Amino acid sequence: MNSVTSNTELLNLRNVSVRYEHHDTACWSLKNIDLQIAKSEVVLFCGASGCGKSTLLRLANGLIPHYFDADVEGSIQVQGKALEHFNLALMAKQVGSVFQNPSSQFFATTVEDELAFALENQSYPVASINQRLAEVAEQFSLQDQLPQSIFDLSSGQQQKLACASASMLNPDVYVLDEPSANLDAEGIAMLRATIQRWRTQGKTILIAEHRLYYLNGLVDRVFHMAEGQIQDTMTGEQFFSRSSHALEQQGLRPAHFADLCCSASAASRPDDSYRLSPIRLGRNGQVWLDMPSLSLPKGQVTTIIGANGAGKSSLMKVLAGQHRDKVVLSDNQTQWRWRARQRHSFFVSQHVHQQLIADSVLEEIQLSMPEPSEQGAREWLQQVGLEELADTHPLAMSRGQQQRLALLTALASERELLLLDEPTSGLDWRNMAALAELIQNACRCNRTVVVISHDPEFIAQVSQQVLVLESGYLKSQFDVGADQGQQLLAELRSFQKLSTLIA
Repeated sequence: MNSVTSNTELLNLRNVSVRYEHHDTACWSLKNIDLQIAKSEVVLFCGASGCGKSTLLRLANGLIPHYFDADVEGSIQVQGKALEHFNLALMAKQVGSVFQNPSSQFFATTVEDELAFALENQSYPVASINQRLAEVAEQFSLQDQLPQSIFDLSSGQQQKLACASASMLNPDVYVLDEPSANLDAEGIAMLRATIQRWRTQGKTILIAEHRLYYLNGLVDRVFHMAEGQIQDTMTGEQFFSRSSHALEQQGLRPAHFADLCCSASAASRPDDSYRLSPIRLGRNGQVWLDMPSLSLPKGQVTTIIGANGAGKSSLMKVLAGQHRDKVVLSDNQTQWRWRARQRHSFFVSQHVHQQLIADSVLEEIQLSMPEPSEQGAREWLQQVGLEELADTHPLAMSRGQQQRLALLTALASERELLLLDEPTSGLDWRNMAALAELIQNACRCNRTVVVISHDPEFIAQVSQQVLVLESGYLKSQFDVGADQGQQLLAELRSFQKLSTLIA
């Protein structure tokens, strides 16, 4: 492991507190933080959603106070200089940032232009730009994708591009905020390899994460945060030697993929199901979704898994009625074509911030209720611990909090078919478990739930039927009962392709 006893401090926080200006005077996102990080350290910050991880990283890359309006108290020094001596342009040369949603940090439309942007923005000579672009494209195996549109890339490919773009200026520090949230197994393996490469180069790496197992063996120190404070500090070896039960007691996810177990309820297949007619979607001779007739058991959770680009989101959009197709979803009483599916389903995309439109959390819930009621909305919020944020603007919350709010709007809509695309991205263990319980309660009320997920802990906890997609085709389909739980775990382990991490 890298040494943590270096005399050269990269980041030094003394009695630091941070409060965003839109919050009330009592709401401090960070409280009295004392923290020193040495050069070449790899540091993990973990803890519940909203505990202050992202805020701390925003101090490290200068987004606070140069982008986010916030009150900051205490002393912050970066490489021995006070934070106020830096501006964003200077910080960009020294700190590369990778966020949970990579598309939020892109400036160009093609891979090549996006890679070149940082150097062009710093007025580098064309020859230097071309040389560095070639080097980074080779390092990240992007040579064949340089002319490609960013919008045609999968989530994993976009995250790889975000990492490559962050490295163009060859910064000394990398700040990663929930970088694995929307990645499949191959994307996570790529992310681990990237962090390992930066670590070998002696870079300082700060990571805020809920998904932990892929970081085993990479981390020098771990800070466990809660309610804006650092609760515990330990070495990476100490942290990853802890049992999954001990981590779960602190609201953290398992540190080893091998600890995954299947806890989904083994429900028998109901008498009634939704039946989806065959699907064939494509354009200009290219087919991206070709499915036989599918059955979705009523009152159960069907989980769709597969690599990025397998066709999962396309299938979900068909179910939501977002394609004007001839596909029919039927049961014993009725047939729903695309317009009817829009009325009877509620779709929550993985980019939940684009769906939250109200001025307060309480109002957001009421917008989706058939009969809006403030008392009813508050009862929904109490179920996931968001009642204290009732008057907060939805876009002022953390990503995990937004994710829970989006699910609540779907449940409060009382529609028969709930469609959830990556509902657990940005969620810690306790909130993931609470969300799983909400979904299971909805199923007990005869709501039918279809989920897209790359989250193995969540998949194992809620799935009652699994559809495995590959390159737009249905690879396999099975129920998860008492005998099929191990089949699901085997599928997940096979899908992970991370043999060095899950042994």
